[in-house]
Amino acid sequence: MRGLGSAILGLSALSLANLDGQAMPYREPQALEVARAANLAARASIRTCSCKAQLFLHREGDDVDLFNTTAEYWRSGDVFRIRTNNITGTQDFLFRDLILRSVSRGRSSSGKFNDGAINIPKSEGHPHIFGDPWSLGLLVLPIPNTASYTTFESLAERSIIRRAGRTNENGREAIVVELSYELAPKPPADKWQVIVVFDPSANYLVRRFLMVCPQTSQGKRVNRDYQVTSFKEVTRGVFFPERAESRILVDDRVVQTATATISEIYVNQALPADALRLTYPQGVTVFDRVEGTTYKAGTDGKPISPPVPDVPGYFGPSKANERRVRPRTETRELPGSASSWILPSALAILAIAGLLGHLRRRRRTGD
Repeated sequence: MRGLGSAILGLSALSLANLDGQAMPYREPQALEVARAANLAARASIRTCSCKAQLFLHREGDDVDLFNTTAEYWRSGDVFRIRTNNITGTQDFLFRDLILRSVSRGRSSSGKFNDGAINIPKSEGHPHIFGDPWSLGLLVLPIPNTASYTTFESLAERSIIRRAGRTNENGREAIVVELSYELAPKPPADKWQVIVVFDPSANYLVRRFLMVCPQTSQGKRVNRDYQVTSFKEVTRGVFFPERAESRILVDDRVVQTATATISEIYVNQALPADALRLTYPQGVTVFDRVEGTTYKAGTDGKPISPPVPDVPGYFGPSKANERRVRPRTETRELPGSASSWILPSALAILAIAGLLGHLRRRRRTGD
């Protein structure tokens, strides 16, 4: 992909080849702390945010780009809402107090719309949502072996710091931090080597993030390469990602590419009164993974029917197997099982039916 040139790949190959299982001395011991503190300050300077995003994602072998997505985004502090639209339908997410709430409208094979809603507890981190500007722009970073994101400082705490220092990439100054990530939800797990590139010209926001697993449990070598290709100074001294690209390679073969554009960016301005509020279709069924129940809801999301216990196993483990949610706190452990980060995809069940119907119609018509 253009923009993901040989410079960072050459840098990463050289650096990763030198990782011998022992912590390497810093070239500049202060570089890590400079990057950590400045990146935190740059993110903290964005108190509120609203923007739009467009994501084009292609997986090799697919006859259609399934996850091409447009999104509208609003954020205040740690609370955010994102409304997405793609071939499967629309989804409206609200993340507050470590609970991800979502309302979806999926297209069925007959072309009709089906509504659904779900509440999902998150033990930590930032949930993975297609089209999310915060993760697309590397304001939060992927946690290896999960589908969640977290801040750089949190990722660094649970990693082995190999080295950090200042360098030049294509004539541009950068701080590069190398990490080894060996923690996992459940052993055995893949071990990842990570390179984080900070951009001093954008207040040390992350410009590139490279994850390499030399050998997965399936015997594959996996490279995940993410890059912010453009930052915008939205207001004086406050930067925000504007364009981003990524690619995934398995055994040096590209299997997925993505490009994202973020537009209509406003920071530190008052949000509309309803920006951080979901509206539910009257009578929609809500699968509440926080309480382990299912109920019908009114337009405010509150129950209008007696909650009943979930069908065991239908949307993953019962709440008895999940950690209790503690609002506005962060655990230092990773989620207890893969299902705790797979659950967001459960909301797409109605949409998947529509997707399959769409693909069948394409094959029949030859479109």
